[in-house]
Amino acid sequence: MIKMPSESLTKTSDGISQIGDHKSHQFNLGLYQISRYVTLEI
Repeated sequence: MIKMPSESLTKTSDGISQIGDHKSHQFNLGLYQISRYVTLEI
């Protein structure tokens, strides 16, 4: 597994969200937050 500094990871995801559709990015972000919430609840 490749470990990256969180700073470059954020820059990468920002670049991807700019290239990709903004709505699909928001949707994926929502799914991520929901899955995180569910994981924490379990």
